[in-house]
Amino acid sequence: MKTINSLIQDLEWLREMVLDRLSSIETLARERPAPALPAREIAALEDSFKKKSDELEEARCRLKDQAERDKQDWTASLAQLEDDRRLLAEAWERVEQERIDSLSAPQENLSLHSQGQNPQPAASTRLPHTGASIPIRSAGADSDPHNPVNQAILRQFQTLYNDVRQSAQGRRAAR
Repeated sequence: MKTINSLIQDLEWLREMVLDRLSSIETLARERPAPALPAREIAALEDSFKKKSDELEEARCRLKDQAERDKQDWTASLAQLEDDRRLLAEAWERVEQERIDSLSAPQENLSLHSQGQNPQPAASTRLPHTGASIPIRSAGADSDPHNPVNQAILRQFQTLYNDVRQSAQGRRAAR
């Protein structure tokens, strides 16, 4: 029979063999590549990717179309604003011309000449009914189109333009 020491040595040897074998199995398991996804999972991921890609492309097209519409609206608004500015400048010129014409009416010119005074120049800054001086600015002066004060002034001049136009048409009809 074997002695206890020889049995212990055999057990230790067996233990070392098992540990070595486990170690080699662990090494092989680490070196082995991860298992590939099943084909149906890959197909599902591809479908999901395709759907997201299509959604993003559709959103990009919608944003592009919206940007084009906004650009066209902006261009139309700028054209309308420029048209309004031109009409305002024309109305202002007509108002100034009517004011000048009313200042240089024949009876006024005669009375001014008889008193030895010259009639007021065409670009006078005096208002006929108040005698107050006002600075004259160019009607075509560029200004900020987003300024609410400018917008209010433009609306007032448009109203003035319409009033002057109606008044001139009324005088023509009366003649």
